[in-house]
Amino acid sequence: EDVLVEDIPDSWDAGSYDDDESKEGRKQQQKATDPTSNGIKLQTIFLKRQRTDRYMKMERAREALPMWSFKETLVETIRKNQVTILHGETGCGKTTQCAQFILEDALMAGYGDQVSLICTQPRRISAISVAERVADEMAEDTIGGLVGYHIRLES
Repeated sequence: EDVLVEDIPDSWDAGSYDDDESKEGRKQQQKATDPTSNGIKLQTIFLKRQRTDRYMKMERAREALPMWSFKETLVETIRKNQVTILHGETGCGKTTQCAQFILEDALMAGYGDQVSLICTQPRRISAISVAERVADEMAEDTIGGLVGYHIRLES
């Protein structure tokens, strides 16, 4: 079989070789952004929650964080790229806001049930306080529903 130079990938990484398996994986990834019936239910719940006094109060506090002004840019950049590296000053909202931006975008698009986000923290106390803060900002009554945390070697 003849092989054209343009058919040879630049590198032989698993991610750059265009075989049937990787094509199928891309098809599945594309489907992950399609609305689902559970995603639509979550969207409805989220839209109701956004109208609560508690949520609106927390959203006003979130708007004061520097990261808020980059919300649309960040979400769009993540949508268009496989990898996004984010750098910002301490306290700008990287930890508490970025995951929420991604989740809120997915919820509004109807595929929030397809999204799992993980934010790592180096210490137990920061993991707990970040989870509590994000749960408050998402107007969650308790940790363990939409927002949770896991600490190594604890059950």
